[in-house]
Amino acid sequence: FCTPQTLAKDIKEQRCNAKSIVCVVMDEAHRATGNHANVVLVNLIDEAGAKFRLVGLSATPGSGIKEIQNVVTTLRISQIEVRTEDDPVVKQYIHNREEENIIVKQPDAIKILDSKFSELVVPILERLREENVSPQLQYNSANLKPFTVLTAWKEYKEKTGDHRLDGHFDTLRGLTNIRQLLKEHGVIVAKTKLSELMQTAKFDLLR
Repeated sequence: FCTPQTLAKDIKEQRCNAKSIVCVVMDEAHRATGNHANVVLVNLIDEAGAKFRLVGLSATPGSGIKEIQNVVTTLRISQIEVRTEDDPVVKQYIHNREEENIIVKQPDAIKILDSKFSELVVPILERLREENVSPQLQYNSANLKPFTVLTAWKEYKEKTGDHRLDGHFDTLRGLTNIRQLLKEHGVIVAKTKLSELMQTAKFDLLR
């Protein structure tokens, strides 16, 4: 039992013969994207010529088919098995519980602040829309998410190599993130984050 970073380090420093590894059980397998330690480890074992099997475990495999397929490909997965809490194999380990949904009315203060954030993002969005940076930014600003902004930013840079609008993208992402915190965690958390970000250069566009 160890972290992927530890095993990868032992392989690189020749304390562990990767070729002798026959089975890897990997928790949090959904993290196997990009240059994550899970990816580095599997590549090291594979490059050593080991004949091994990998069992990847995850309670949150991904938000969509594309994300899941990326993990499947990266970890050389050939078979997927799904177990829900209603599965007999799992159910015996789950305690009985009662669930109650409580709808909490959003305070008026949050509604007012949310409206102010909408006003702040409008000029930034208009500037980005003038450049036709991404169809993803054409939607109503009220539904704009930080991840949507980040995705549009990456696509724009990959397509054009242009960094002139980095400040606009960064500011927009920061504002949408704070707006999300406002709705999910309340005024104090959003205020703290806003105070932190106002000290950085990315918010020069708002000053």
